[in-house]
Amino acid sequence: MAEVVSRCHRNLVVFWMTMAVELLLLLSVCPEITPPRRTNLGDATQQPRAVKLIKENEQVVIDNGLVRVTLSTPDGFVTGIQYNGVENVDDKYQYSLEDKDNKVHGWMVANPPVGFWMITPSDEFRVGGPIKQDLNSHTGPVNLNMFVSTHYAGIDMDLEYKQGEPWKKVFGPFLVYLNSARSPGNYSTLWGDAKRQMLEEVRSWPYNFVASPDFPPADQRGQVFGQLVVADGYVSNKPIFAKGAYVFDLMPQLAYRNLGNGDYKAATWQIAFQLQNVLHTGNYTLQLALASASYAKLQVRFNDPNAPEPEFETPGRIGFDNAIARHGIHGLYRFYSIQVPSNKLRKGSNTIYLTQSLSTTPFQGVMYDYIRFEEPGQ
Repeated sequence: MAEVVSRCHRNLVVFWMTMAVELLLLLSVCPEITPPRRTNLGDATQQPRAVKLIKENEQVVIDNGLVRVTLSTPDGFVTGIQYNGVENVDDKYQYSLEDKDNKVHGWMVANPPVGFWMITPSDEFRVGGPIKQDLNSHTGPVNLNMFVSTHYAGIDMDLEYKQGEPWKKVFGPFLVYLNSARSPGNYSTLWGDAKRQMLEEVRSWPYNFVASPDFPPADQRGQVFGQLVVADGYVSNKPIFAKGAYVFDLMPQLAYRNLGNGDYKAATWQIAFQLQNVLHTGNYTLQLALASASYAKLQVRFNDPNAPEPEFETPGRIGFDNAIARHGIHGLYRFYSIQVPSNKLRKGSNTIYLTQSLSTTPFQGVMYDYIRFEEPGQ
């Protein structure tokens, strides 16, 4: 059987390693019956399954005793995934990318040395914007070019049309690129050649051969110039220029507790913190940002986990992006600014209880981006 290896961008080595570690930690936690997690702000109390990083001559192995992911060096290609001793455990979501990074992907075979690549020099026609995640390579091997989909977004980003409504949109152009090498020993050069061709297509965008009036040529396109600054008083008293700022997803997940026999129980995350004094000059504010939500309902309580009415509850069931089950690092972003009366707090020890209250299936949960608790007037 020919050895088939999926190829993605060389500069995604760090991304793949992050995804691999995230997968190892997730698979090591979800099957277990664990009590609600209690976390002190600024103090990581959790002790996840130990993850080993093994560096060998031509590969790096990430292993937690259950899942073993092998990456080639220095390119960072995923060359093997093993689960509980079973080789080549694989699925299409392990190759997902944000649209802005998905310019070339595909497959190659060692003997005969042939490559099959999908080159997309611009993501301007894809629905969802540059950070929308989507599929590229599919197990099989199958090569995809996703124009519109609800992956990592759900029906909130689905397209709907009224009966008889006129609608048109240009998809593409894109390039299906085939290449070959002279000998089996040179098959790794196919990836380098595909990247070279991708850069050539990017330099040629927008193409001048498209005859459709709905595809603006270069002389009908403009450019936007400006300066992006980030203002956050918690980090700096001065605006931060974009080149010096770093924005990332926190990604702690709150899903469910597996009770066995197909039964699940709502999960609660506890955040403990101290207040030297309680200010009664106004409401406190809990800033809560979600990176993902799937068929979830989030409830927030203060100092009483059994209070019949939560201080805050998301309006109905939220989210359909399924990012956790699809190995994603985010879905659709949601932000809530929650007003908290001062009489809900006390001097000394306090606890915030975050409960994902729906637990009928293993695919329900939320993924946090960040959580910040502010005093009145901030």
